[in-house]
Amino acid sequence: MLQERIFTPAGLAHTTAYVSKARAKKLKIAAPYVIDTDAANAGKMVRSQLEKTDENMQSAGGIFMSISDLGRWLNLNMNSGKLGGKQIVSADTIRIAQTGYTRSTRNEPPFSGDGEYGLGWQIGKYRNEKVIYHHGGYPGYRSHVSFMPDKRVAVGVLVNNDAIGGRLADMLAAYAYDWWLRTENLEADYARQLQDTLTAYEGRKQGIAAEAANRAKREWQLTKPFADYAGKYKNDLLGTIEIVAKEKALAVRMGNLNTVSTPYTQPDTIRVVMLPGGNGEVIGFIKDADGKLGSLNFGGFTFTRVAK
Repeated sequence: MLQERIFTPAGLAHTTAYVSKARAKKLKIAAPYVIDTDAANAGKMVRSQLEKTDENMQSAGGIFMSISDLGRWLNLNMNSGKLGGKQIVSADTIRIAQTGYTRSTRNEPPFSGDGEYGLGWQIGKYRNEKVIYHHGGYPGYRSHVSFMPDKRVAVGVLVNNDAIGGRLADMLAAYAYDWWLRTENLEADYARQLQDTLTAYEGRKQGIAAEAANRAKREWQLTKPFADYAGKYKNDLLGTIEIVAKEKALAVRMGNLNTVSTPYTQPDTIRVVMLPGGNGEVIGFIKDADGKLGSLNFGGFTFTRVAK
């Protein structure tokens, strides 16, 4: 539907919701990068292991698009659905989508504060100017998509890095708007912001490395052999987690996510990083009345062991 009703009519030749089609067209796909939180490369930028595939191109981070196509999409939205004098999307549809229907508060710069939410679009202000925006992200990717309808100026930034890339994408967008608005002390202000961001980033990398070094000193608190924890654990809402026994650890698989666990501090618990570059989470194994491992807890949800 997206291809038939929007991409093709709008001339978005380098836009698709399918990785397979992007590769078939031999489009250049930016590789995703994250900051590693594991002990071996803690604090370093590495390529994300969680690649985009057709089966995980959901509504959250589900479109590949070139920056020129993004410019066309923003022009279409600023011009009531028109491109090159042709009505691609009805003006009523654009108006309805950009109308706020509920109050919202955003705490993410540069468009922080009170605003409204429309149909997919956030409506807020930047320096007292109305701004319409919707950003996106996925491990290793970040997008900034926004425009000022009254000033008829838009900014799109696509970054293949979500560690520092997200902050820099928003900073670039704010710089573009401030340049357009002729904000005073522009260069000095953004030189300071950039230095503050880099300083914070260096501190974060050092903190990640220090935490990884401390975690490396932990010992396993498992009360049974690794093989006893192996198996599939199911939750009707979230699906299946598979635990695989390795020689000196437990591997964890959940859909397209897979990782190797590290020790945690409580009995029968392990630490996992399911999303590349993410914070660690805890899986706790639960024994039944007979002392057997009958279930596990992950993220506040119980997964029951599936009988072999």
